[in-house]
Amino acid sequence: RMSLSVIFATHALLHAKQALGPIGPMVAKFVALGLEDWLNSRGQISELFQEQALEISSFAEVFDAQEMQTKAESRALEDAWDDQRIKSVAAEMVVAVPDLLTFFHDRLKVHLRDQGIRHDVIDACLAMPGNDDLTLLVKRAEALSAFLKTDDGENLLQGFKRANNILTQAEARDGVEYSFGPDPKLAETDAERALFTALDHAEATIAPAMAEEDFADAMAAMAGLRAPIDAFFEAVQINAENEILRRNRLNLLHRIRATCLQVADLTQLEG
Repeated sequence: RMSLSVIFATHALLHAKQALGPIGPMVAKFVALGLEDWLNSRGQISELFQEQALEISSFAEVFDAQEMQTKAESRALEDAWDDQRIKSVAAEMVVAVPDLLTFFHDRLKVHLRDQGIRHDVIDACLAMPGNDDLTLLVKRAEALSAFLKTDDGENLLQGFKRANNILTQAEARDGVEYSFGPDPKLAETDAERALFTALDHAEATIAPAMAEEDFADAMAAMAGLRAPIDAFFEAVQINAENEILRRNRLNLLHRIRATCLQVADLTQLEG
């Protein structure tokens, strides 16, 4: 059920933007109320507007009787928000989804920065699929922020960036994408074999954790890659003279990148 603040926030936002241009503080306040409702009820913005808004067919579906303090208020609201008007507002809401999503992301960035979460951490989470689910977005950002404050998190980020930089440069130079699965049978060193094993364990944990939206578990599994990645770079020459080994190791770097990017877009992170 759509709350009063969501209806007022959306309607005010649409018409204030059309008439006045930039969003003013009062509209932002209305939208903040709606945002709080969505966070509390775990609603996805796209679903809220595209599905629920289109289903509005009567006054009773929008305004719950419990929200009316008096019969007079109920009659006044009914006069102002008749069935046809509600449908009109709902249609405007559907058209405005992309614009509204950007606006809500901007407001959410301010909120998260006030909570001490870095702007690049927020961007790394916004870049992931499902970013119209605000509750999911907040959970991911909080987990990633906490992870990066640990030694494992910071060091893993450096290992990821090293792997990503080497891989990106090699792909640009060679004109190919090294995304074919690496073969553990071609591993020559213990460090190389240990990284294959660590990736197997991490992937087996990260996938179900992400399905359950357990970002803490997913990042804990990712933290387990820190030592094997460090050891790999210390012991292994990526650009080996043997072209078969070189390709296999570049494919292994791709696997590192793909595994880590399941959790958040770490390419967005600074440092």
